Amino acid sequence: MSNHTHDLDQALDEAIHYPDHYLDNPAHNLGKLAAAAGTAITNILESADDRYDDDAQQSLREDACVMLADVAGLAASWARQPLECDLTHIWEAIRKEYDRAHTKHDGNTPANPNMSDMHRAAILLEEVGEVARALTPDAKTPVGHAGNLADELIQTATMAAAWLQHLINQEEAEA
Repeated sequence: MSNHTHDLDQALDEAIHYPDHYLDNPAHNLGKLAAAAGTAITNILESADDRYDDDAQQSLREDACVMLADVAGLAASWARQPLECDLTHIWEAIRKEYDRAHTKHDGNTPANPNMSDMHRAAILLEEVGEVARALTPDAKTPVGHAGNLADELIQTATMAAAWLQHLINQEEAEA
């Protein structure tokens, strides 16, 4: 019997936590989010490439899981700053965001086993892009019309955790 009560709890348990002092540079944070998301995507796609042997495919897949945990954890840790709250509050916000997205999109989230990795990649990169847009100089103007940084970080963490949860579920099903 699992101790997990929400669809994303296993993924959230894997999320990498960052201390506040690490998050002082938004440009660094954004670059790290984009790089980790990009690495996760390329590793997942390459892990399905038959040119790699089984060990290499497994290693790429494991690295992709670490990178998705990194994206989820960095976005969640960074969201603590504008929200001025602890990670417990952030995890709950991520669960609520997942439930909202799951309902809004009829279950078609990155956790859905029927979704393609191309669609998962597009969703995750779109969310990272929304974080970038929230940081632009005209973000809070009618021209910039960006979302709230904390909300965008929660959405990014949610989609990374949902994809990670899909990979966890897939691995458990194959075991």
